[in-house]
Amino acid sequence: MRVGLGIPPIGLPMDLCFELVQQAEARGFDYISVGEAWGTETCTMAGALLARTHRIQVGTGIVSIYLRPPTLAAMQAMTLDLIAPGRTCFGLGVSTQNINGFHGIPWDYPVSRTREYVSILRQVLAGERVTYEGKFYRPRGFQLSVPPPSGRVPIYLAAVKSQMLQLAGEVADGVLLAWLPARQLSLSIAEIAKGAARAGRSLSEIDIGCYIHTAVTNNRQQTLKQLRRVLVGYCQANTYIQGFRHFGYGDILTKYIATGKPEIARWQRRLFPNRWSRSCMYSEHQMSAVPMSSASGKPVCNCPSWRHRRRVSLPKRTSPASSKRFANETVCVLLCFGRALLCVLSATRPACPRRARPARHGRAIRHPRRR
Repeated sequence: MRVGLGIPPIGLPMDLCFELVQQAEARGFDYISVGEAWGTETCTMAGALLARTHRIQVGTGIVSIYLRPPTLAAMQAMTLDLIAPGRTCFGLGVSTQNINGFHGIPWDYPVSRTREYVSILRQVLAGERVTYEGKFYRPRGFQLSVPPPSGRVPIYLAAVKSQMLQLAGEVADGVLLAWLPARQLSLSIAEIAKGAARAGRSLSEIDIGCYIHTAVTNNRQQTLKQLRRVLVGYCQANTYIQGFRHFGYGDILTKYIATGKPEIARWQRRLFPNRWSRSCMYSEHQMSAVPMSSASGKPVCNCPSWRHRRRVSLPKRTSPASSKRFANETVCVLLCFGRALLCVLSATRPACPRRARPARHGRAIRHPRRR
């Protein structure tokens, strides 16, 4: 199993981002994922982090296929591989209607569009001159003007529902899962296996990663409350709404939608026009519509169960999840739970320092090894 960290796109100072990835690399982490929403741009960040590291993989988690044509995405992937050969993974996804709306771009045919996108991306990265007659993309004689990557750049697909999971098993090198209840994990892997079988592939050929929302804290109830606040934000995104219904949370979503007030949303947009996490500003009625049990079913690293066995000193305070984080606090937290995870993974590693640090939230990525 490999373990990585996800860097949130909240505009952390670059010197702190460099320190974070260098500390993660020194402590044995395998992977850094860089995402985007409507703040920092993924490929630029990934390139900067690759240039400051030597061993650790850095990947996009994720690049929206709607915001870049596949030919441009291939140029970006090739550039990242040029910076650090063999150390980049290219994560793709369809994002959400909310993000597309900010850019004034329609959100349509996610599965069919992704299939064409990956096909063109593969051909361009192989150094071919590509002319493609698709429903969505029609490049004409495109070819990279520099030598293509010497090795294969792994392509990962973010997937929630069955059709995208099967497509990932069919055409991708890896899959990125998120917001799965623990009971859903085996079912999602079974869908990936169906797609792999359709393409004559084995499930062991596909790298499966899962985002784990992680909190270093001793207060389980407060952590679940904070996680519920984050979860409510995803209840507004079409991709996850459909997934949550598929996971059996349809009644919760119905109640949540019924409690939402349009005037509240308008007030939030006026009051917080520049907040990265403005979708996390909710009414108490909406919060109460999502029960605590739905949050506790999500994959979360719960530190107290193993803390004493590894003698890891963890902070004893929590604070509300918010995008209004000070940069030094964020990097402190990520390094803290990074050290905690390493102590779990290997008994031979030195125990974490007993210095108390403020607790915040981050995201870790767990990558099972290829079978």
